[in-house]
Amino acid sequence: MWSNYHCHSNYCDGKGAIEEYILSAIQKNIQSIGFTSHCPLPFENKWSMDNEKLPSYINELQHLKEKYQSQIEIYTSLEIDFIDGVSGVNSELLKDLPLDYTLCSVHFLEKLSDGNYCEIEGSTVSFLKGLEEIWHNDKYEMVIAYFEAFRRMLDSSAPNIIGHLDKIKLHKYYTGEFVIDTHSDFYKKEAIKCLENIAKTDSFLEVNTRAMYKKNLVDPYPSIELLQIANELNIPLVLNSDSHHPSEIDNCFVSTATLLLDAGISKLKTLRQHTWIDAKLTKQGLIY
Repeated sequence: MWSNYHCHSNYCDGKGAIEEYILSAIQKNIQSIGFTSHCPLPFENKWSMDNEKLPSYINELQHLKEKYQSQIEIYTSLEIDFIDGVSGVNSELLKDLPLDYTLCSVHFLEKLSDGNYCEIEGSTVSFLKGLEEIWHNDKYEMVIAYFEAFRRMLDSSAPNIIGHLDKIKLHKYYTGEFVIDTHSDFYKKEAIKCLENIAKTDSFLEVNTRAMYKKNLVDPYPSIELLQIANELNIPLVLNSDSHHPSEIDNCFVSTATLLLDAGISKLKTLRQHTWIDAKLTKQGLIY
């Protein structure tokens, strides 16, 4: 069996209702699934859930948990943006929500001159504008700032799961103007600083396959090279597809499992009856 704890829906920028994802997961032999619609933010953007939809989201998931309890374990969460001083696991909005776990990612860095935030994911125009305005076209300083955001996230309040750690590499493939070599000593040094911080917490590191099936990258977020180092640091790993459509529930799980096993990674975390446990990784799924 597989599990997946990073799923979106039409409550945010996903396509399809939550129940459609659940039915797809059951058909694909997923033993447990967690929903992580993008948490509301106090500014407009292209992917976050509207604040007024949050009660319906929580209530619908509770209803579906009961409806499908004999077929699949369903968990409630949000993909929480970390923006220093603006949003994070400790946000007031989340204080009383019945979340089963937390998943936190970095999508935005500092503010641009127009008042919008520089986007790590999404608009390459915004990304390059931030590179020029904030870091004066110093791509090394931008990479440092990106990984520093994760370290501040961990210092603020470490989530259960850290989402797509090295997603900044995406723009290397989007534009020739941002050409940091992700295999360079500089890039690896900055990423490894993050991994060393993660190793001091109880957080899990997400192996996110969306990099492969949606962005045509050769390995997941983070790279297999970084995942090997994470494994050596005894950082627990969890496999997610970051699905934005019901058909994407287990995309690239088999190919990613092969990469992980070849890299010497043989166990992943999964939820069973609200408890995180170790599961043996095979090319066909998880054994626990």
